[in-house]
Amino acid sequence: MAQQHRRFVPRLEAFDERALPSVTVSYSATDGVLTVRGDDSNDLITITDTGKDTAGSITVFDHGNPVFFSDQPVTRIEVFAGGGADTVDYWQSSDMTTNRTLAVDLGAGNDTFTAHLDGQNIADGSGLEIQALGRKGKDTLTLDANGVNLGAGAHLTVNFRGGPGKDAIAF
Repeated sequence: MAQQHRRFVPRLEAFDERALPSVTVSYSATDGVLTVRGDDSNDLITITDTGKDTAGSITVFDHGNPVFFSDQPVTRIEVFAGGGADTVDYWQSSDMTTNRTLAVDLGAGNDTFTAHLDGQNIADGSGLEIQALGRKGKDTLTLDANGVNLGAGAHLTVNFRGGPGKDAIAF
């Protein structure tokens, strides 16, 4: 009987595409604080906010990919962009009916922060506080708030600070 030999032929196998997010998100249910951290690459962080204190009110995107969807109320959003030329966009997509604070630290690099509130209202007794710190680099901090109406007892507080570098701040 003739002996059969099997021949091994090595082949390359393609792996599925992998997304390695440069943004990490953590949430503390105890105090409702959402923390978003970038890395030293050029991060593109987008936060959408329905202005409510219910589940699903906050979504965080990393380069267009969703990385967080709130399942509990969020009272404070903290963003630490890190190094790199980062872009942080905050979109209020409907009327604010709760109290929320957004604190953004852009870190080193030529960064951009824009708060998009156009045409949205802040309801009676509600409030939004926006803080942004440019730090080192040529940073641009912008508030788009055309047509925003404040209800009775409502507040909109904005505190933009640049840093070393030729920063631009626009309202």
